[in-house]
Amino acid sequence: MTFCSMEAPSFMRLDERASSMKLPGRNELALPNSGNYFSHSKSWLVFLSSGPHELNGSEAQAPDGKLTSCGIGAPDVNGDEMRTLLTTSLSLGAPISVRSSPDGKQQVTTWTLSRAGNDFMLILTDGTPTHRSGISLILVHREFKKS
Repeated sequence: MTFCSMEAPSFMRLDERASSMKLPGRNELALPNSGNYFSHSKSWLVFLSSGPHELNGSEAQAPDGKLTSCGIGAPDVNGDEMRTLLTTSLSLGAPISVRSSPDGKQQVTTWTLSRAGNDFMLILTDGTPTHRSGISLILVHREFKKS
């Protein structure tokens, strides 16, 4: 079952797929469209053999570009193991950023991916600093309008 892949995320396609599978919704936030600005995010529960996970998608637009994302949260995954798996299986190389959250409880690792001239980032957030399992893995696609 694939929801997020290494292509530009489509919020509409993700929402349609989650709806067709009758996945229970968790959170939804939509800011009204005002001119060239809008924002929408939504998450669903996905029940896998390893337990419940949270699928999330978002989209936002402003006059200078658009951002879409697709991600999954898993409470039972070790951050160090996921980082190693991602780095080796996707040949990611060194991340552009590894930092702690302001409260020091999470580590945020960011990689850039170049695909067909578009700007992609892969962001892994995990509980490594506090030795806790649980990750959030998000693929972000940014499209900037040319000036």
